[in-house]
Amino acid sequence: MKIDLVIEMGPKRGHGAIEIKRSMAHGLGKGNHQALVDLSPPCSFYVHGGSDRFPMNKHVEAIGLAEVMDELSALE
Repeated sequence: MKIDLVIEMGPKRGHGAIEIKRSMAHGLGKGNHQALVDLSPPCSFYVHGGSDRFPMNKHVEAIGLAEVMDELSALE
């Protein structure tokens, strides 16, 4: 299993999975995919060094560090 952070995102959103990488070069590996299957989080972020935000697949959204910090600070 390979996920950097599993966080509680509030009673309405459940838990979330966060993978942190410096660049987008490596993408999600087999361990990441298996961890997402095992955890079944309602939302998952792939935090990268850029500022772009886009879906990587049906369950994972790529997001820059500043924007994920905004998302996390807005949690109830």
